[in-house]
Amino acid sequence: MGDNENALKFYQKTLFIFGKNPNTTNVSLANIYSSIASIYHSMENYEQAIIYYKKSIVEEESKVPKNDSSIGTTFNNIAVAYKCMEDNENALEYYKKTLHILEK
Repeated sequence: MGDNENALKFYQKTLFIFGKNPNTTNVSLANIYSSIASIYHSMENYEQAIIYYKKSIVEEESKVPKNDSSIGTTFNNIAVAYKCMEDNENALEYYKKTLHILEK
């Protein structure tokens, strides 16, 4: 089993443990989801990466301002994943969301 697969197993276990802990913060979950997304992205599994980036956004938006740079970074990561899939329409949509946040 490769490093990426081991890392994914680790993060899935972490999600399970965090899910049972009532003190887990949304930001912690967002970071885990983002890490999982990054692994999928590096494996060129862009569909899975986008799913986890979007989960990260949901957690981030519940705790940080909508114009926080971390949300902008995640939007940019989603745009890049769509671009890698040659889905230019969705890539452009997320690049615009990124730009909207960065302009504030």
